[in-house]
Amino acid sequence: MKDENKTKQHLIDELVRLRQRITNLDESETERKRADVAAREARKYAESIVQTVREPLVVLDIDLKVLSVNRSFYNTFKVTPL
Repeated sequence: MKDENKTKQHLIDELVRLRQRITNLDESETERKRADVAAREARKYAESIVQTVREPLVVLDIDLKVLSVNRSFYNTFKVTPL
């Protein structure tokens, strides 16, 4: 009987730990989604700034690949978007 109670308690403890892990994973997923939304909003905001600058502006990544250019850049250098 004593061992049976110990086993039941062990299973209950394990169930509690598993439920806590599920809760933590759900919270992590929610936080990841919030961060994703914030990153998209920040990118949209930055892109709107690039488009409103009157001087020709080009945004490059770390490998010097073009990420964005503004209308003034196209007009000044007489190029069109691909």
